[in-house]
Amino acid sequence: MNQDLLDSRIFAKLAISKLAAGGTPGAYEVYANSRWPGQGIIQRAAVPAIGSDDVNATALGADVLRHVVKQSALGPMLGDVWRVNFQEAFNGAATGLGANWTSELDPAPISRTSLEKQVLARLKIVGLSIFTNESLEAPNAESQIERALVQTTRDLLDQTFLAGSGFAGETPGSIPQTAGVGTVAALSDPAASFRALVRDFSGQLSTSYFITDHETAAQLALYPASPFADVGVRGGTIAGLPLIVSQSSPRDSAGGQVVLLDASRVAVALGSIDVSRSSESSIWMVDELDSNPELVGLFQAEASALKIVVTANWLLMDAGACRVLTGCDWAPAV
Repeated sequence: MNQDLLDSRIFAKLAISKLAAGGTPGAYEVYANSRWPGQGIIQRAAVPAIGSDDVNATALGADVLRHVVKQSALGPMLGDVWRVNFQEAFNGAATGLGANWTSELDPAPISRTSLEKQVLARLKIVGLSIFTNESLEAPNAESQIERALVQTTRDLLDQTFLAGSGFAGETPGSIPQTAGVGTVAALSDPAASFRALVRDFSGQLSTSYFITDHETAAQLALYPASPFADVGVRGGTIAGLPLIVSQSSPRDSAGGQVVLLDASRVAVALGSIDVSRSSESSIWMVDELDSNPELVGLFQAEASALKIVVTANWLLMDAGACRVLTGCDWAPAV
């Protein structure tokens, strides 16, 4: 098992300890010792709150977050984004720098630029995963919790990065909704739509990516006489640029959207994952997809909630480095 998978499996066992044991921190240690005897890392890290200031827990939560980010919409862009630390000032050229070679002793003219000091605060993204109490005692519970942790955290990141409205000082907003980011209305011809999108874009194409939802990607792949032969629901390329496909990319009755983003103009700070147990919350439950939801307490449903808190933040340093193609609906007429 590679180190990423090992870390996420250990983290899942820690989460199970918090979900199943309850009570004081000492109860987590007793539960972990009983269920997984002889695994010292479980015993040490299960005592404090997972993701707290304890070195073992924080380092493990950070390792798991890095593992999850690789599977998110951010994953393919990690080599191009600016990786920064929380609360540390950095400078970003809002319009780029440029200089011309001149003769000796002559001044070198540099294009007008705007260098602005930026700081990424430590913000949080919060979500819940619900488990029945019975499932926590299953022999393969750690694999289920592991999948739920990875999937929920990945979806939290993608939803916030691509569609979240954010809350000042608390939760980061989405990159496409950054002030100043322009939109381009999609045309009936997808190829013409992408030409219009690229014309309105001022980022560096060499570090840029397209991002859309699965249905829009499928429509492009299946479009009659499609020039998008390299596109599929798992991604691909459009005009040589990588296409990232995420179910968190918004889509409504008007269609989906396609984001063109220069990743080199995005600053990202990643922290850790913190998990805690809740059995006193209430959730909306439905028996059938079209039925009305019913408010049910977790205790009544014999279930527990795992609250997942991701520490992360990001910033688009140049609004011109992101454009959004809206109303993308290229389904063939029936």
